[in-house]
Amino acid sequence: RALNNLASALVEIERSEEAQQLLERAQSMLSLPHRRPDPQLAEVIKVNLAESFRQQGRLSAAEPLYRATLERLATADENDIFAANVRLGLALVLIARGSLAEGQNLYEKGLAVYERRLGQDHPIVKRYRDEHARLQRK
Repeated sequence: RALNNLASALVEIERSEEAQQLLERAQSMLSLPHRRPDPQLAEVIKVNLAESFRQQGRLSAAEPLYRATLERLATADENDIFAANVRLGLALVLIARGSLAEGQNLYEKGLAVYERRLGQDHPIVKRYRDEHARLQRK
């Protein structure tokens, strides 16, 4: 868990290659024989790894991780923040790869969850709304 948290901080400050190394190490530690399975942590690590790949421009590595996680979250509550975060990440990958309609649709769904859960004035919502406006101008 600590490696994932540190890697998340590195992703936030766009030190994605360092984050990738920590996340891959964290993934390998999850499969050690003495570890109790933690599927939720495994999913979070996978999404953080996808984000580090996205930041590095390794879109073909990021997309299947996001898609697999989103598929597993298909039955999640429609207001689930983690699922919204996965949608936003996948949306950015798709838009960068030229799949604008699918990417915009996912981005809007993810943003809507953040708006409902955190409110219109929350700094995270404002950041995602600004990012959405930039994407629409492209």
